[in-house]
Amino acid sequence: MTEHTPGPWIKRPDVYSEMICITTETKMIAQLPGPDGTDIAEKEQLANAHLIAAAPDLLAALEQVQDWFAIHAELATRFPGGYHATRRCARAAIAKT
Repeated sequence: MTEHTPGPWIKRPDVYSEMICITTETKMIAQLPGPDGTDIAEKEQLANAHLIAAAPDLLAALEQVQDWFAIHAELATRFPGGYHATRRCARAAIAKT
């Protein structure tokens, strides 16, 4: 896995354009077209920006879920379907990073 820029990531408007910026306190992560720069509706574009900004927190949460599953492996015998399905989903999402 390639190391990403540590969070928190913040969604903020670009002061010079209609772009939506995802930044840390000191670094630009991404820019998205603002509501006037794309066919995507304003609410959808803002939702996308919020999701991108939450990415480091979501990754950290999934990594904690994986750690919890490793510690509580005995639950796999009591709840095999949910245990394995949830662990697979978390592992697949982490693998996309």
